[in-house]
Amino acid sequence: MKNSIILTWIIVAAVLLLDISLRIFTGLGRFTPDLLLLALVYATLVRPLGEIYCLAFAAGVCWDVIFLDSLGLHSFLFILAVMFTSRLRQILWAHYAISRLVMGFSICGLVRFGEVIFWLSNLDKDVPVSMPEQYITSGAVISGLVFLFLPLYSKPIRIPRRSPQTVFAERYHHS
Repeated sequence: MKNSIILTWIIVAAVLLLDISLRIFTGLGRFTPDLLLLALVYATLVRPLGEIYCLAFAAGVCWDVIFLDSLGLHSFLFILAVMFTSRLRQILWAHYAISRLVMGFSICGLVRFGEVIFWLSNLDKDVPVSMPEQYITSGAVISGLVFLFLPLYSKPIRIPRRSPQTVFAERYHHS
């Protein structure tokens, strides 16, 4: 159990370095897939949520520190993406490719939309993207396609539903 937690953190750190090098050393610009976000989405599908919230926060802080962005912006967006993914995994079955396409597209679109809204709200700084609608849609489409072809090496976990009687049993139990 502990080894899989450490392995997940190492994999996400490696994907962070890969994502950063891809953005710096290639001229893809807005067509660069959000590999770190996709790694967090994948980890959300196969790992417990508490661990992934911590991982998303740490990855967001690292992203903001490396790219000298406003501290906490990507932490907030990555945690929001993890929350959205945890709801989507109850609706969509991630072992189907079309579901992964929809998940990758919608989650990346959500994060990129959040980035653009934040950048446009800080008009005193240089806005890093000239056409925000193309930045959102192109990144979402590319990331959705990457997540479509990403093989799932383990089955997504299913969280069992608990009835309200089970959740609140301790509160109403009189000894």
